[in-house]
Amino acid sequence: MLGPLFTYLFPDRKKAEKRALIARLMKATAAEFPLRKRKLLNQQEYEIYQLVRHVYEGQDVLVKTSLTRMVVSADEAKTQALFQCIEHLVFLFVVMDAETHVLACIDFYDPASRKRKDVRLKASIMASLGIDYWVLSSDYLDDLKKVQAKFDFSKVGQATFQNSADEAHSNDFTHAKAQLHERLKDRRNEVRGFGDSSPPGSEFGTSANSFLLPLDER
Repeated sequence: MLGPLFTYLFPDRKKAEKRALIARLMKATAAEFPLRKRKLLNQQEYEIYQLVRHVYEGQDVLVKTSLTRMVVSADEAKTQALFQCIEHLVFLFVVMDAETHVLACIDFYDPASRKRKDVRLKASIMASLGIDYWVLSSDYLDDLKKVQAKFDFSKVGQATFQNSADEAHSNDFTHAKAQLHERLKDRRNEVRGFGDSSPPGSEFGTSANSFLLPLDER
């Protein structure tokens, strides 16, 4: 109980503990190393990822990306304060074009999650930035059909719309939906959403084009 309080009251001790932990990471043997690798996505997230790639065909899809990688402070005096407000915000999927412009951010949301405030904050920020933000529910297959409809509609103004190609694209999506329904019908009672087992992150590095990058909080 008194350990964390003592560290908070005596920051020099906190810095010393951080240096000691870094030294341990640098010198630890494989058997003693305190970190273990893991998959970026669980099975359900991976299935959604495959559908998102289908919906945003031709675009790159990043997984579990921090908001701090996509924005930069417009007010230098408030940079640190703004960073502290958003450093914990991570999107499940981020869609970007060939020039690395963010086209859309997508999250999967469980109504029982404690992240409701985060979802509202992310929605507000994305709206202000003019970036599409989609929150998929448990019936994410139907949600993704709506996402696809908007994305296909947005492409009309960029190129000539080909009815035959669009019809084939739609049929492919319908087929994928049917397949996933078969795979998922036996797993309806499983816990959905993020397996949020990681501890809070810490500063990891800097970039001239973004905020400080926190260690991914998943």
